[in-house]
Amino acid sequence: MRKNLSKMFFGIAVVAAGIIFLGSAFGFWEISELSGWWTVFIIVPAIGSMIASGLDLLNVAAFAVGVWLLIKCNPQWVPAERMNHFAIAIALVAVGFWLIFSTVKTKKLKKHLDDNSGPISQESKPTYTAVCSGGVYKNTTGNLLGAHCFAILGGLEVDLSEAQINEEITISVTSILGGVDIYLPENVRVECSDGASLLAAIIVLAVMILPSIISVSETALKAVPREYEEASLALGATEIETYFRVSVPAAKSGIAASVVLGIGRAIGEAMAILMVAGNVANMPSLLKSVKFLTTAVASEMSYSSGLQRQALFSIGLVLFLFIMLINILLNLVLKREKEG
Repeated sequence: MRKNLSKMFFGIAVVAAGIIFLGSAFGFWEISELSGWWTVFIIVPAIGSMIASGLDLLNVAAFAVGVWLLIKCNPQWVPAERMNHFAIAIALVAVGFWLIFSTVKTKKLKKHLDDNSGPISQESKPTYTAVCSGGVYKNTTGNLLGAHCFAILGGLEVDLSEAQINEEITISVTSILGGVDIYLPENVRVECSDGASLLAAIIVLAVMILPSIISVSETALKAVPREYEEASLALGATEIETYFRVSVPAAKSGIAASVVLGIGRAIGEAMAILMVAGNVANMPSLLKSVKFLTTAVASEMSYSSGLQRQALFSIGLVLFLFIMLINILLNLVLKREKEG
C-alpha cells in the first residue's frame, strides 16, 4: 500500500513539475520568480521516501535540509536575524519526530524480538534500531526474508542464529557512530556487496591526505632560494636535474613534514573510512570489509564499559605511540643526512 502511495505521489509531483515548466515555456509565469525552486528536488523525494518506507533519519534530514534551503533562498519569509533560530527549530522538530517514530517502531519490535520470544511470523523482514543506547534482539523467524539494522550512537546486537534462511536474502546495515553485531546460522555464507573494502578505504585516505601533502610540499619548494636554482642552471644542469638534485634536497625537511602530517591524518581518520571500509572485523584483505582501530574507537566508545572501554583507550595509546615512532624515525633520518 505504501509503495503504491509513493508511486502516486511521485507521479503527481512529476506531472506538476511538467506543467510548471510548460507554463514557463509558454510565458504564463516565470520559474525564476520563486527563488530556491530547485529545493523541490530535495523535498519531494524526501516526502516520497517517508510515504514509501516511513520516517527514518535520512528522509527526515533531507526534508529538513530542503525546507531550510528554501527558506534561506527567500529571506522575505523569515527575517535574517531569526534564520539561525529557524534552522535550529527545524532540526529539533525533525530529530524529535524521527526519535518518536523510531521509538514506537522499536517498542513494537521488542514485543516480538526479545530473548524469550517465539517466531514473529512465517515470513518477515524485521527492522532493528538502536539510537543513543544499546539494543539486543533475537529472531527465530520460520522463514527470514531479510532484515534492516540501524544504529546511531549506540550498539546493536541481532541474533539470527536460530532463524531459518531458506534462500538468498539481503540484510542492510546502517551504522553512524555505532556498532552492529549480527549472528547468523553456521551454514550461511556471507557476502558484502556494497563495495566496502580495504581498497576503498586506501583510495579514500589517499585522496584525503594528498591535498595536505601537496600544499605543504609546494610551500617548502617555493621557499628554496632562487639563487640555488639559477646557479645550477648556470652550471649546465637541466631544469629537471635542478628540480630533483637542488630544489627537492633543499626542501626535504618541509616535504618530510608534509608526509608526516598526511600519515598522521590518515592514521587518525575515522569517519570517512567508517563509511567505506565496511566496519567488519576480518583478516586484512584488499577486497574484504575490515575494521580499523580508529573506527573501533569511534563506533564503540559511546556504549562501551569495563574491559571493552579499557581496550579502546589502549587502542588510542597504540595509535599515539605509532605516530610518535614515525616522527622519531623521520627526525633521525633527517639528522643523519644533515650530518653526512
